[in-house]
Amino acid sequence: MSDRITQTALDALATTAVREVLARQFQVEACAATPDLTARGADAATLGASVPLTGSALRGAVSLRLSPALARLLVERLVGQACGSPAEAQDLCQELCNILAGRMAATLGHEGAVIELGTPSLLGPHMTGDTAPAADLIHSSHWLCEHEPLVFALELRTIP
Repeated sequence: MSDRITQTALDALATTAVREVLARQFQVEACAATPDLTARGADAATLGASVPLTGSALRGAVSLRLSPALARLLVERLVGQACGSPAEAQDLCQELCNILAGRMAATLGHEGAVIELGTPSLLGPHMTGDTAPAADLIHSSHWLCEHEPLVFALELRTIP
């Protein structure tokens, strides 16, 4: 698949996915940011999730980190009421990661890749997702949504 999709194309697909999912599902504008702007929210309280991707010709993962304040806002936008607990914020983080992983799988499917999603899992404060060793294609982007940080990553490794 990496010979069919370039790094530039993957970056464009991922950027579009993040912006459109947040706008359509949550009515939140995602503004591209630099790592130093999102680092201010990257403390031990940051929520993280990962979804493994598998296919006949690739392995990889989608991962996501966001501030608890952003998670609470997204819960409110999704269900129409205030976030009631840290568990709801964690569930939202996993669900958003799963939505983005599904969007990327569908988008890459248009490029000829057959991808299955694994089960979303929470990440600890300093952990990354089940990333693909020696990934062929890596996308990482930093965002501000309602002035709160979000970091999205996608790693893919082709299998001979």
